[in-house]
Amino acid sequence: MKAIESQLPSGVFIRVHRSFIINKSMIQAIKENSLDIMVGHSVKNIPVGKSFRDSLLNDINVMAR
Repeated sequence: MKAIESQLPSGVFIRVHRSFIINKSMIQAIKENSLDIMVGHSVKNIPVGKSFRDSLLNDINVMAR
């Protein structure tokens, strides 16, 4: 997973779980321990790992400014 993550543009993708790297522009909603992303025409729920949560929230706050 780290090899794939290192090849992706960091401004576009973010790791949110040991098994998930997502495109930030697909985030629909952030919940306490998960987030919803748009995949095609449906919304999928993705878990957010405890060790990735702070990084995700900081990244989203920077995007909102």
